This record gives sequence, C-alpha cells and structure tokens, in this order.
Amino acid sequence: MSPKKSIMSKKNNLSDHLPVVGIGASAGGLEAFKTFFDKIPINTGMTFVLIPHLDPGHKSLMEEIIRRYTDMPVTQVKTRIKIEPNQIYILPPNRNLTLNGSELVSSDIPGTVGINLPVDIFFRSLALAKKKLAIGVILSGTMQDGAMGLSR
Repeated sequence: MSPKKSIMSKKNNLSDHLPVVGIGASAGGLEAFKTFFDKIPINTGMTFVLIPHLDPGHKSLMEEIIRRYTDMPVTQVKTRIKIEPNQIYILPPNRNLTLNGSELVSSDIPGTVGINLPVDIFFRSLALAKKKLAIGVILSGTMQDGAMGLSR
C-alpha cells in the first residue's frame, strides 16, 4: 500500500470511530453553551455540533461568541464539511444540518414545513450515521424539538 493510501485509510478509519456530540438549545441557550464550553477540555477526541434555535431574521454571532470560551476551532457550517475531532460546528440561521457519513451537510429549510425542528432533524441523522458513537444533549428549551431525535 502506498504511503498516501495508508494515510487516507487512517483518516477515514478515524472519522468512522469519532464520537459526535450534538447539542441542542433554545434561543435563550447561549449562556448554557458558554458554560458548557468553558468547562470542556479541548482534547476530548470528540466532535461537537451545536444546533441552536436562531432568529431567522438576524445574522448569528454564535461562532464568535463560542470562540471566547474555548480554544477548539469553531466553524459555522454553510454548505458541507468533513468532521474532525476536537472541533465545534454550528448550524447557521435559516438552515438545517445533517450528518451524512463523516460530513456535516447544511441545507435550506423546506418551504412546505410548518414548524421546523432542527434539533430533531440533526439528532436523527446523527443516530443513523454514528450509532453507538452518537451523543445527544439538550441544554435548554421549552418545546419538543430534540425529544424525538433523542429517542433514536
């Protein structure tokens, strides 16, 4: 096996065994996110995906705010990105996020949807993609978003 193929094989194998923590929170969950990441070590070997309920009419500053509470890289997922350990990924406003294999995929909210449940959508894809390596956390909220996804 060539050295390049060996390195690629190890990278693919790493993402197959990478625990992913999906974290849902209501619009008022920013304080909970800050407290959580202020206490989490930067070398857990896990990937963190934040699914906050965001105001669709405003630009999100969550990426910049979370960076103040951790030394892990923080990225808002605008299209598609391969997950890496010890990194934080954030859902942007007016989008849904799913995990497809080892890639996070951001997509438009379907126009036919009455109530969008971004936490449930992500948790369901997380359970399918990661099985026993999927971790779901709800930090705050008053509605049911996340409850169905956690049951997976």
